[in-house]
Amino acid sequence: MLARPYEGATVLDEVPGGLGLFLWQRARDVELWAAVPLRARGHLFRPESGRASLTVDRGELGDPIRTLNAVVAEPQGLTALEVSDACTAVAEWASAHAYTETAICFAELSATAAPLDSQLATTAGRFARRAAMYERAQRWFERGIALARASADRTAYAEALLSWGNMAFQRGFHPEAKRLFVRAWRYARKYHLRRLGAAARHNLLALCIETGAYSDAQEHAAAAFKLYGRKHPRLAYLAHDTAQLWSWQGYPHLALAVFDAALPFVTLPKERLKFMANIGRAAAGARDATRFQEALSDVMDQLQSPSEHLAEALVNIAEGAWLLGLRERAMDAATRARDKARARGEAATEAQAIRILQRIQTGEPRPEPGAPPDEARALALRLRRALEAQAAPH
Repeated sequence: MLARPYEGATVLDEVPGGLGLFLWQRARDVELWAAVPLRARGHLFRPESGRASLTVDRGELGDPIRTLNAVVAEPQGLTALEVSDACTAVAEWASAHAYTETAICFAELSATAAPLDSQLATTAGRFARRAAMYERAQRWFERGIALARASADRTAYAEALLSWGNMAFQRGFHPEAKRLFVRAWRYARKYHLRRLGAAARHNLLALCIETGAYSDAQEHAAAAFKLYGRKHPRLAYLAHDTAQLWSWQGYPHLALAVFDAALPFVTLPKERLKFMANIGRAAAGARDATRFQEALSDVMDQLQSPSEHLAEALVNIAEGAWLLGLRERAMDAATRARDKARARGEAATEAQAIRILQRIQTGEPRPEPGAPPDEARALALRLRRALEAQAAPH
């Protein structure tokens, strides 16, 4: 990757027009504001610069833009929390619009503006991890853990462990990921951090699916459901991951029923891409070619998407195509998955894609759907009922 000619240049590259120029300038202003002690901030900027920029307004960014203008117009009148909140809002907006490096820039500025906040450091690491900037992410995770320890912030400490574990998982470092997830689970259990305990068991579920430890995965799914409870906003994602387990175990009809219950809760395009690909794989396992083709179209329409889930989605489409005997389609999707995963350093996803290519080349027989065990059917029923209750009008 070529070095950028100056700090914040990626914002100008990604965000078009006047808004991009404004955010680039304010990114540089916030960096300077954060580097200077409070007593010296009064003379950093010319006040008219902030007033002139008040004409820049973009709806949902209205409030953070006003705060970023105040960095210039009233640099001594803002708290670190106000500036970091504004930067976080811009980072989330940028992420939702696929301005990946702009999101990272403002997430890091948020952590820089409030340098003792461990959760902001971990959040900056997450943004970098999603963009496959692993060394950059690790520095932020290490900082988040150190700050959490220093401030005895138990929640932030567990969150940093989970985020670091997710990065290890994404890179295919399974033993390291398991160590971090188990460590987070034990810490959460010790200090009665129920939400984070649920997240740890949820992550262990996903890891066990990846490694083929299906019995352990089922236990983690049941434990995570108990810890989350029936009303938790992450329940749809747990249902999705549990359905993925059953799909890979060869219970596609059970998986499809749970996927269908979870899908209405997913609105972000990058998350929906992952769901649709997994639905496509389950449909293929159930020999529903029509529904597989619908999922295939949805995923192929996103080939130019910067989503961190694209390589994984292509793996599932490749698997589905193989299950339906669509050899050329399976080869194409698996090859694309392999190449995209390799480019992002996602060793586990790359290995999955290679395994599918090997199955195709060796002519491995395609499995038939199986009958799920009672414990799987019981958990599926509980998940579906909980999601139906969440979806019901109140």
